[in-house]
Amino acid sequence: MVLRRRAPAVTVVGAVAALCFGAVACTPPGPSTPSPTPTPSASPTETELEKQTRLDFEAAEKAYRTFSAEFDRLRQAGYAGGPSAVMKATAGGPYLKTFAGFLRDGKGTTQKGSIKIGYVTPGSYSAKQLELGVCEDGRQVTTYDAEGKPLSHGVVSKLDLRVRSIDGVWKVWDGDDRKATSCNE
Repeated sequence: MVLRRRAPAVTVVGAVAALCFGAVACTPPGPSTPSPTPTPSASPTETELEKQTRLDFEAAEKAYRTFSAEFDRLRQAGYAGGPSAVMKATAGGPYLKTFAGFLRDGKGTTQKGSIKIGYVTPGSYSAKQLELGVCEDGRQVTTYDAEGKPLSHGVVSKLDLRVRSIDGVWKVWDGDDRKATSCNE
């Protein structure tokens, strides 16, 4: 084993400093150019896929919220006909069929109060179908018969909705629900 003697750190630092000062001293004077200032970094840009995904989820949520508001409006008016044009524009498949049945079966009843949407969260995604997690608080909703007697009170429901792109338009298509005690659980 061969031991080598290292130069003291002070000597090395001094030599490096001397070289640096010497290089500056040898540079001919001239106009100084400012060093480039860093550009403030913007937030990362969305990829095209991220942007399309965000826009699709926004459109799907809007379809759900529009449908829900229209259904509430019709039930509060005591409407017992078929689905409205707004309902048909924002839903289809089994979901629309189920709510059309609620309207038909609700003949002679009215609803007071509206469902409060606790949250809407994005779930799985493809370009043709996506999922929304929803919590609806219907505890302020009461259904009355033709004489004004209360028939039922609403509940809190958590929904797993499937929303499909039909000819480029997002429509609530199907879903599953379960009762909950609140939207915070």
